[in-house]
Amino acid sequence: MAENKDFASPPGQTTPDLETVLTRLQARRVPAGIQTFFGAGLRVWVGDELHGVPATAIFATNQIARAVEWLLTEANRQYPE
Repeated sequence: MAENKDFASPPGQTTPDLETVLTRLQARRVPAGIQTFFGAGLRVWVGDELHGVPATAIFATNQIARAVEWLLTEANRQYPE
Protein backbone atom coordinates (compact mmCIF):
# COMPACT_ATOMS: atom_id res chain seq x y z
CA MET A 1 0.00 0.00 0.00
CA ALA A 2 1.45 3.38 -1.00
CA GLU A 3 2.02 6.02 1.65
CA ASN A 4 -0.59 8.75 1.52
CA LYS A 5 1.48 11.93 1.47
CA ASP A 6 -1.06 14.13 3.22
CA PHE A 7 -1.57 11.62 6.07
CA ALA A 8 -5.30 11.38 5.43
CA SER A 9 -7.16 8.10 5.23
CA PRO A 10 -8.41 6.98 1.83
CA PRO A 11 -12.10 7.73 1.21
CA GLY A 12 -14.38 5.32 3.05
CA GLN A 13 -11.78 4.38 5.68
CA THR A 14 -11.69 5.49 9.28
CA THR A 15 -9.01 7.68 10.81
CA PRO A 16 -5.76 5.79 11.45
CA ASP A 17 -4.92 5.00 15.06
CA LEU A 18 -2.55 7.17 17.07
CA GLU A 19 0.43 4.88 16.57
CA THR A 20 0.01 4.95 12.79
CA VAL A 21 -0.34 8.73 12.72
CA LEU A 22 2.73 9.35 14.90
CA THR A 23 4.76 6.89 12.81
CA ARG A 24 3.74 8.69 9.62
CA LEU A 25 4.56 12.08 11.12
CA GLN A 26 7.97 10.85 12.25
CA ALA A 27 8.72 9.40 8.80
CA ARG A 28 7.92 12.81 7.29
CA ARG A 29 10.03 14.53 9.99
CA VAL A 30 7.05 16.48 11.24
CA PRO A 31 7.56 17.33 14.92
CA ALA A 32 4.45 16.52 16.91
CA GLY A 33 3.45 15.09 20.24
CA ILE A 34 0.81 14.18 22.73
CA GLN A 35 0.96 14.63 26.48
CA THR A 36 -1.42 13.38 29.14
CA PHE A 37 -2.50 15.50 32.08
CA PHE A 38 -3.97 13.57 34.98
CA GLY A 39 -7.56 14.65 35.36
CA ALA A 40 -7.27 17.29 32.63
CA GLY A 41 -7.07 15.39 29.34
CA LEU A 42 -4.58 15.45 26.50
CA ARG A 43 -2.36 18.21 25.12
CA VAL A 44 -1.57 17.66 21.44
CA TRP A 45 0.83 19.75 19.36
CA VAL A 46 2.53 20.12 16.00
CA GLY A 47 5.92 21.83 15.96
CA ASP A 48 8.90 21.86 18.30
CA GLU A 49 10.53 24.09 20.90
CA LEU A 50 13.44 25.02 18.61
CA HIS A 51 11.29 26.28 15.74
CA GLY A 52 8.18 27.15 17.70
CA VAL A 53 4.99 25.25 18.34
CA PRO A 54 2.60 26.74 15.79
CA ALA A 55 -0.39 24.65 16.84
CA THR A 56 -1.54 23.13 20.11
CA ALA A 57 -4.88 21.86 21.39
CA ILE A 58 -6.38 20.28 24.50
CA PHE A 59 -8.79 17.33 24.34
CA ALA A 60 -10.66 15.30 26.94
CA THR A 61 -9.07 11.94 27.70
CA ASN A 62 -11.92 10.14 25.93
CA GLN A 63 -11.38 12.16 22.71
CA ILE A 64 -8.29 10.39 21.35
CA ALA A 65 -9.90 9.90 17.92
CA ARG A 66 -10.65 13.61 17.74
CA ALA A 67 -7.07 14.41 18.77
CA VAL A 68 -5.77 12.16 15.99
CA GLU A 69 -7.96 13.97 13.44
CA TRP A 70 -6.60 17.28 14.72
CA LEU A 71 -3.00 16.03 14.35
CA LEU A 72 -3.70 15.01 10.75
CA THR A 73 -5.30 18.34 9.90
CA GLU A 74 -2.60 20.47 11.53
CA ALA A 75 0.26 18.43 10.06
CA ASN A 76 -1.21 19.01 6.60
CA ARG A 77 -1.68 22.71 7.28
CA GLN A 78 1.64 23.43 8.98
CA TYR A 79 3.88 21.07 6.97
CA PRO A 80 2.55 20.80 3.42
CA GLU A 81 4.67 18.93 0.91
